[in-house]
Amino acid sequence: LAQVTIHIQARRLQHAAPRSLRPSQHGLNVKMGHSSQLNEFLAWAVCSGTGGAGHLSKVTPDGSARQKQGYEEASLPFQECSLADPLAMLKSVAGWQDAAEELKSIYAQARLACTSSGLVADLPEWPRTKAGRDLALESLLVVADLRDTASAIIAQVLRQNFGGVCMVVDGNDLDAVGLLLQRTPGVPLSCACRQNGVTAVLDAGIFIAGIEHNPKLLLFELRYLATTMPADLEVVVARHQACFEPLQHLRRQSSGGMEPHAHSRKPHVGAMHFVSHWWSCPEGLDLIAGSLAANKYAIVDGFLPQEAQDACAAAVQALYDGGHMVSGLAEQGADSHGRFWAPDPGAGARDEADARNAAGEARKWTLHGDHRVWLGDDDERATALRALTEALDELLRRLQAADVAGAPGASRGGVRERLGGIDFREHAMATCYPGATRSRYLRHCDVSRGAVLTAIFYLNQDWTEEDGGQLRIFGEAPTSSRVKDDILPVANRLLLFWASEEVPHEVRATSRDRFTVTVWFKRAAEAVQGPNFLMDLLYRHNAVRPLTLLEAVRRGGCSEGIAQQAARLAALLLGRGEEERLALLRALVPGICRQCGDSSAEGASGTGEYDGHWFCRCCWDGWKSTSELCGRREVGIAADPAPEKNTARAESSASPKGEV
Repeated sequence: LAQVTIHIQARRLQHAAPRSLRPSQHGLNVKMGHSSQLNEFLAWAVCSGTGGAGHLSKVTPDGSARQKQGYEEASLPFQECSLADPLAMLKSVAGWQDAAEELKSIYAQARLACTSSGLVADLPEWPRTKAGRDLALESLLVVADLRDTASAIIAQVLRQNFGGVCMVVDGNDLDAVGLLLQRTPGVPLSCACRQNGVTAVLDAGIFIAGIEHNPKLLLFELRYLATTMPADLEVVVARHQACFEPLQHLRRQSSGGMEPHAHSRKPHVGAMHFVSHWWSCPEGLDLIAGSLAANKYAIVDGFLPQEAQDACAAAVQALYDGGHMVSGLAEQGADSHGRFWAPDPGAGARDEADARNAAGEARKWTLHGDHRVWLGDDDERATALRALTEALDELLRRLQAADVAGAPGASRGGVRERLGGIDFREHAMATCYPGATRSRYLRHCDVSRGAVLTAIFYLNQDWTEEDGGQLRIFGEAPTSSRVKDDILPVANRLLLFWASEEVPHEVRATSRDRFTVTVWFKRAAEAVQGPNFLMDLLYRHNAVRPLTLLEAVRRGGCSEGIAQQAARLAALLLGRGEEERLALLRALVPGICRQCGDSSAEGASGTGEYDGHWFCRCCWDGWKSTSELCGRREVGIAADPAPEKNTARAESSASPKGEV
C-alpha cells in the first residue's frame, strides 16, 4: 500500500518528477530525469520512507545502470539530517519548530500503549498484532502540496513515523484525492487540496486546515489515533452478559410496563408515591446498582413506557427545529475548555489554530458541535420531559433507600453511600448533535459540575453503528487510552455513570441528528456552596422529588432564613421565561444576606472566599465588633449559624468590599 500511495503521489507531479517507482530487491528503485531540489527531495523521501531499503542509482528507461539522455544519479539534499531522524527537518518549517518534540512524545506514548496492551509496536506500520491484524480504530488522510518544500517535509515526517494511522497523498493529484474523499462525502475538494498547504481529513468526515502554519489540532488528533487502544471485545461481551442482558430479560418478563413480582414490593419509598416501572423491582435495582459498583456505569434499555419516550423525542426535536437551542461553544465561552484550548496570550488572545471554527465552516474541526437548551421542571416548552425527570427521581430514591441498596453485598459496592445526600439535580439539558456538521464532543470527565451522578437519556429511533454518535467510555484512569465501551445512543436507553474521573468519555462524530437529555445529580451540601450559590441554585436546579426546594435547601445546611428566601423566590420565578427569571434573580438575589437570610438593600459584598456573597448591614456590624474584640484580626462571617461552622470560619480572611 505504501508503494502504491507513493506512486500515486509522485507520478502525476510536473517538473520532471520521478517517472516511475517500481519494487526491487532493494525496496524501491527511483528513475529520475534531471536533478532538482524537488526530485531530490522526493527521491530521499521514497528511500528514507522505506526504512533505508530504498535504492538510488543511475538507472535508465531500459533498466541499465548507464547514464543516458539526461538521467543522472540523485544527490541527496538535507545531508546534514540523518535519515534516522527526519524530525530534525521540521526545524526549517515555520510554525513547526517545536513540533518535533511533541511528535516524539506521541511516538513514545503510542509505543507504551501498544506494549502495555501486549502488542509489538512498529509505528511506521502501527498498530498491528503479531498476527498482523490491524488495530487502528481510525486513520488520518493527509493531503499535502508536495510541490511546496515545507508541506512535503511535513507529509514525509508524518508518513514515515506514523504510517500506520496516516495516509499521505499529493494534493495536486485531484483524481486521487477525489477518489479517497469518496469515503468521507461532504468534505469539499477545495478545502482538502490547497496550494502550499497541508490538510488532514478524519474518517468521520471532518477536516483540519492550515496545518502548515499551526500543527496544534493535527497533533491532538494524531495523539488520539496513535495511542487509543480498542476495547477488549471478550471483556465487553462478558460485561454485557453479566449486567445488561439480565436487565433486558427482566424487562421481557414484565407485563404491561409493570415489574415482575410487583406484589412483593411496597409501592412507595418513604413518603413517595411513584408510578411503578419494570426496573423498580429489587432485582432490577440490584442489577443497576451492581453495574455502577463494578463497571462505574449502567445501561437501562426501555427506561420509559414507549408513549412517554415518543413524547420526549418529539418535544426535543421541536425545541431544535424551533430555534430554542444555542451552540454549546457559544454558551460555554472561550475560556471554559482548559488551558490547552485557551487562546494563545502571545498571539493577542487569538485562537491561532481556529479550534472553535470561528467562521462556522461545514465539516471543519471544532472543539464540540452540540446545540443545547436547559429546561426546568416548570418549563412549558417541554412538559413531556416531566415523565423522564420523575422516573429519574424515582430511580435515584429507590437506589438510596435502605431496603433496596442498603443490604451488604459485593454487587452493590457502596453505591448507596455514594448516592447519599443527593437532593438536587440540574435542569435537564436537551441536546442535538447535528449530523450535517459531524458534531461530536471531545474526551472529558464530568468533575467540574460538582455532581455525583450523570444520567443521559437517548431519543434516536433506528440508530445503527454506521450512524456514529457513540458515547465512548475509556478506562477508569484519567489518562487511560484503552476504550472500555462504545454505547449507541438508541431510543429509550438510559445511561448512568459516575460524574468523576473514573469515567472519562467522549461523544463520537455523528452522521445523523443525535438527540439526548442529560441530567446531573448533586448533593445538597455541595449545591448550596460557592459564590452566588443562591442565584445558581434557583436558576438551574430542581429539588429531587418528593422534596420541595425548601426542604432540599434545609438539608444542605443553610439557615432557615435563607431556605425561606429561596422558597419565596422560587415561587416568584414559577412560570416565567428564562430571560425574565435571570433578570429577576439579578435584581433580587444580591439583597439576600448570606449570613442571616434577611432581605436588605443596605449592605456589601464579601471578599476572599465570600466574594460574590451579600451581607446585610447588621451582619457587617457584627463582623466589625468581632474584629475589634479579637485585636482587629480579620474575621469571616459564617454562612451558617451552627456553632461548629462559625468556629471553623472565625479565622478566615473575608473583609469588607466597599463602604457599608
